[in-house]
Amino acid sequence: MLQRCQEWFNIPNNEEQIFIAGISMGGFGALKVGLTNPKKFKQILVMSAMADILTNWRNNSERDE
Repeated sequence: MLQRCQEWFNIPNNEEQIFIAGISMGGFGALKVGLTNPKKFKQILVMSAMADILTNWRNNSERDE
């Protein structure tokens, strides 16, 4: 997804300059993508998102300790 956005919108390839953001359901998507790919984004901005991070963290057996 990031690669496609970089091609379409001329986004830099330097993670120090890239952040992800979203509102409502897009905020949850931004949070999920950002936390799934932490080395690709400098910051994550989430606005009005309902996310139960703690339950998902505890239930994900594949997460990085």
